[in-house]
Amino acid sequence: MRNMLLIMKREYLERVRKKSFLIMTILVPALMGGAIWIPIQMAARGSNDKRHIAIVAPSEELANNVKQQLIAPMSDDNPLSSEKSATPAKTKPSPYTVDVDTTLTDQNKQALTAKVSDGQLNGFLWITPESLANRDFNYYSKDSTNFSEQEILRSSLRFSLTRQDLAGHGLKQEDVDRVLKPVSIEPKRVEKGKESKTNGVSLFMVTLIMVTLLYVTVLIYGIAVMRSVIEEKGSRIMEVMLSSVTPRDLMAGKIVGVGAVGLTQIAIWITLSVALSSPMVVALKSMGGMNIPASSIVYFAVFFLLGYLLYSVLYAAIGAMVNSEQEAQQVQFIVLMPLIFAMVIAGTVIQQPSSQLAFWTSMIPFCAPMLMFVRIIVETPPWWQIALCLALMVGTIWGLLILCAKIYRVGILMYGKRPTLPELLKWLKYAG
Repeated sequence: MRNMLLIMKREYLERVRKKSFLIMTILVPALMGGAIWIPIQMAARGSNDKRHIAIVAPSEELANNVKQQLIAPMSDDNPLSSEKSATPAKTKPSPYTVDVDTTLTDQNKQALTAKVSDGQLNGFLWITPESLANRDFNYYSKDSTNFSEQEILRSSLRFSLTRQDLAGHGLKQEDVDRVLKPVSIEPKRVEKGKESKTNGVSLFMVTLIMVTLLYVTVLIYGIAVMRSVIEEKGSRIMEVMLSSVTPRDLMAGKIVGVGAVGLTQIAIWITLSVALSSPMVVALKSMGGMNIPASSIVYFAVFFLLGYLLYSVLYAAIGAMVNSEQEAQQVQFIVLMPLIFAMVIAGTVIQQPSSQLAFWTSMIPFCAPMLMFVRIIVETPPWWQIALCLALMVGTIWGLLILCAKIYRVGILMYGKRPTLPELLKWLKYAG
């Protein structure tokens, strides 16, 4: 035990004192915050850019209806708003300046095209009687990939045509407004017989960020264990160390020491986020009511530790088997496959945490660190499912410790070519 603690202390201090630790501790939260905050700010700034477009339609009434929808202030009460919030309606001026035209001639179309080409217009919507019959319209502009603007135009035109059709069937103006009034749905979370307000978008983002953080840290520090073994094996330091410690103490010390580095880094990240109110937190709060319960932080620590131990044992075995990082890269993909699979279906589990897919995949020990954690945050499963998941993970870790310790015991002193599967079985038999 004393030797294991000495190894753990050495591994911990060696990594914490490196400049790379300080750089990564500051760089990772800055990159994550920037990846969320910068696109939001750019999208907000882009939405305020002034746009000058023209509506060309066979009737001035239709063109003016579309124009009114485009120049109306955007708010929760605007029919074009795709989402409704629980906060009071906020309005902002429309970025559009709209010209109305009823001249549907080739000469006018060529003139408008020239204005778009010269930058006098951002675009023009061309509505002909044939397009009205087919409900198929053309919008001419330089930036054909501006999907958000195309959706705004589509919604404006659909709303105007619907209003015109309803009025044409004899409905009064107030009846038309009532029929077309937007509908809002405010989600309420029901848990243990109690209801509470929630924001689906912010909950999704918080869960996804925490799962990504879990994935990255488990992966980074699992690989760090593997590299440590490969480096010491290549420099023959291992032979000196084995004169005073057992291979099992050496492996355990490395795993615990590097894991403590990971926990230190995560603790610093959380402290910085709370103390400095990082852009990531601000961005999520702006989406409406970000709330991370204290129990979620506890579960995060539990699943980080178990996930880290699970994969670190496997990475330590890989490091003992190979002689270089090039060889390790060819083997470690097998270990990465469950993590990649868990990340791929994490979005589905977030949306359907009680489905059969979510239940069975969260019981797989190699996927459980992320998927069971997702289920707990989004919709806490019954206690027996959490207990069964933890028991399976602990049992798997224990079995892998015994198995990989045997590989580690022989592999750290083996040099030359990478062992084949029959040779690995011989190692297990010899170490047993």
